[in-house]
Amino acid sequence: MTGVMRRFSAALAAAAMAVSIVPFADISAYAEYAATHPEGFVYADGSKFMCDGSPYYYGGTNCYYLTYKSKSEVKNVFDDASKMGLKVIRIWGNLDVGKKTGEIDSQSGHETFEGNNDGTGEKDGVYFQYWDDEAGKPVVNEGEDGLRHLDYIIKQAEEHDMKLVITFTNYWEAFGGMGQYVKWYQMSQGKSVGNSKVDEKDTCDFYTNETIKGWYKDYIKTLLNHTNYYTGEKLMDSEAVFSWELSNEPRCTVDEFCKDDILYNWAKEMSAYVKSIDPHHMVSVGDEGFYNLGYQEAARQDLPSSAYSGYYGVDFDKLMTIDTVDFGTPHMYVDQWGFDLGDDDLEWIKRHAQTTSSADKPIIFEEFGLTDKTKRDAAYSDWLDIVTGDYYEGVEYQGFNYWMIASYLDDGTLYQDYDGYTVYGPEGIEKTDSTRTLMMNAAAKMEKKNIVNTTDKST
Repeated sequence: MTGVMRRFSAALAAAAMAVSIVPFADISAYAEYAATHPEGFVYADGSKFMCDGSPYYYGGTNCYYLTYKSKSEVKNVFDDASKMGLKVIRIWGNLDVGKKTGEIDSQSGHETFEGNNDGTGEKDGVYFQYWDDEAGKPVVNEGEDGLRHLDYIIKQAEEHDMKLVITFTNYWEAFGGMGQYVKWYQMSQGKSVGNSKVDEKDTCDFYTNETIKGWYKDYIKTLLNHTNYYTGEKLMDSEAVFSWELSNEPRCTVDEFCKDDILYNWAKEMSAYVKSIDPHHMVSVGDEGFYNLGYQEAARQDLPSSAYSGYYGVDFDKLMTIDTVDFGTPHMYVDQWGFDLGDDDLEWIKRHAQTTSSADKPIIFEEFGLTDKTKRDAAYSDWLDIVTGDYYEGVEYQGFNYWMIASYLDDGTLYQDYDGYTVYGPEGIEKTDSTRTLMMNAAAKMEKKNIVNTTDKST
């Protein structure tokens, strides 16, 4: 039985007690509800998340390396996250490379590619899309060294009763990202391209070039209709998917002050496209939450200019007006953005919650980090107090995903803390154990908000 049929059957079985489960006056109303909200799927209801008619608050994390590591290394992360009480992991659903060379690297034993936007392109021999000269377009690799890695992550999420935020691409060059699409277009025009990242100006062609947009839509369609090797379900039928995300941290600096609404128009078109294929899962933009107030207004309010002025071509207020975007996803890196601790950081978190509340949409604190470990616990404590609703009256988030969890590799060592933000999942890692405890306590606070229906729906 497929996932959709199983959930529909469960909905029909539950319909007999619909009056005691959900506030509908008749069975037909409940049937309509069940058809638009499949069992186990999280959905936005005003400014809240709901799942099976109950509130859904969560604590979670990010982990980009899951998509290319071994099964045991993937399982290590899920085991650790489960022990921490985390419910949602945000992962990369993209890993794009250039064109096959037909050669094998003598040291790694992996297939090699040329025209990559990110170094050698593949990660430990894994890649999701590559350029095919004969087809004249990018081709999806659904095999053992491709999407089957994503399939296994979804399987682990289901087994651990967890959910996933899955991105479609990346603004940055890591894992290929938008720049790889630009390189593919250059290849289609017969241009010679090397293994170096596309500059920022050319990256923004991703949002407006119709051929590139078509390739991006093709990938979305293939991914959503891809059948999971381990579960037999299409990805769009999986309750382990929390939401689809258009991109990691999209920006468009060539459209300063959003004068042409480049990012807004792209997000509106692409979120509607995702919903046209998969109307049941939520969609988010994945942006950092930058505002478009203009330099003068940012200065008048004494706000950090780059994050609030419109410099990055992002207008968080306007993005939240898109009907097919379900919730807000602000990020925050105070040491990269020049924010003052105890001032700019608190205002940033509060303001975004107020913005989404006005738009009647939920919000998650999707990425955040601080490298200074002498200040980190105190700062995280303040931030998480806001997120969990214990700092400003009437201000709360529906979820958070700290950057980032990591665990043990197959050789017994810990995955390296490359960016300085890692909070390790295993207990007893001295350098991050106190921060790990903070995350666990905040996740427990969020879980306590979930008043779940007690009716036994299997009856």
